[in-house]
Amino acid sequence: MENRKFTALFFSLIPGAGHLYLGLQKKGLQIMIAFFGLIALVDWIHLPIAGMFIPIIWFYSIFDVRKALYNPQNYDDSLNLNLSFDFMNVKYLGWFFIILGVAAIFDNVVFPLANIYIDWQTMRYVKSTIVSFIFIALGIKMLIPRR
Repeated sequence: MENRKFTALFFSLIPGAGHLYLGLQKKGLQIMIAFFGLIALVDWIHLPIAGMFIPIIWFYSIFDVRKALYNPQNYDDSLNLNLSFDFMNVKYLGWFFIILGVAAIFDNVVFPLANIYIDWQTMRYVKSTIVSFIFIALGIKMLIPRR
């Protein structure tokens, strides 16, 4: 039994592989597709900021395998993502894709063209300022009470 736990924890270093080893195929494949799909997406659109979710998926996978091994009676095999397409979920997903697309356009088109005319230090300041304003706007939106 102890060898099985060690092997499952070893496989959990690859997101989804530990779940597959334990027989949780659906959850393992979902985690694996999310992890490697996000890596491919970050490389494809050349947007490193989206890569901040990669370690989150990785650590979730490791700790979830540990939970499945050491607390199997309270373990839920589903991924627990609410993917129902009600208006609010679609709205937030839409905003996420719009922000991701605008960020990709700025990072891959606007900034490289601007680098021809503006030095790299100024461009770094402009990028930092834009990201800072986005975070400030998101924070203000979160603090405003909903009606």
